[in-house]
Amino acid sequence: MATETEGHAPGPWQMEPWQEAANRHGWSIQPHNTDPESPDTIADVFSIDSIGTANARLIAAAPELLEALSRVLVVAEHYMPNDDSQGPSETHEALHYAWQQIHEARAVLARLEAEA
Repeated sequence: MATETEGHAPGPWQMEPWQEAANRHGWSIQPHNTDPESPDTIADVFSIDSIGTANARLIAAAPELLEALSRVLVVAEHYMPNDDSQGPSETHEALHYAWQQIHEARAVLARLEAEA
């Protein structure tokens, strides 16, 4: 599913391995279906070890993660009971914690939109 958000290249993004020399290699993150003759590189990760590969995967998944987080927040905000609901103490604490997480996620999205 393609994502389109003001301020960054539309997703999905893909990882492509590259190597310049025997000791310089890593991953290039590019928009999916980019013309191989002139790819727009979003990021280069200068490592193919497990940490570098994990970082490249995370970067490549960013547009889809952003879209998924936005959808989850819409559903959570619509269907979750208010934090001030009456009920057992454990339920109230769980709701309070869930709403804290929702507010933190909204703050991350707002920061991304403000920096775009």
